[in-house]
Amino acid sequence: MKKLTVLLLCLFCFGCEQKSIKPPSKLEDREAELLMKNSLNENIELLAVKYGVDTKTLEGVIGDYEELTQGISITRAMHNIADKTNEEKATTLKPQIVSIQVAIEAVSNKYQIPKEKVGNILIDNKMMMQYSGERDE
Repeated sequence: MKKLTVLLLCLFCFGCEQKSIKPPSKLEDREAELLMKNSLNENIELLAVKYGVDTKTLEGVIGDYEELTQGISITRAMHNIADKTNEEKATTLKPQIVSIQVAIEAVSNKYQIPKEKVGNILIDNKMMMQYSGERDE
């Protein structure tokens, strides 16, 4: 009986040891940022090939649409990842929020891309972003 008590005591003492959780280091944060940036770049390049649009134009289409509708802009996210000061980020003007239809028409006119194509680009981008988020979890 004494051996059983000692065995159980040892199991409780050594088996229930708490593992310390350390906060992510700056290097880990930077690696996460680079991974996110690479994922965004990959999505943009794939969509550019699919729709036969230049990557810079595609970034503009997605970024302008999301800025007009107050979504999270890919180009804004990429610029936030870049080395910018908080003051530079704070001085960025926030555009007026418009409806989805108005935003798609504005983007279509600005980049001379048919509305249907703009809509397809945006839908594919959202699906890719959602898939990337589910895959990372």
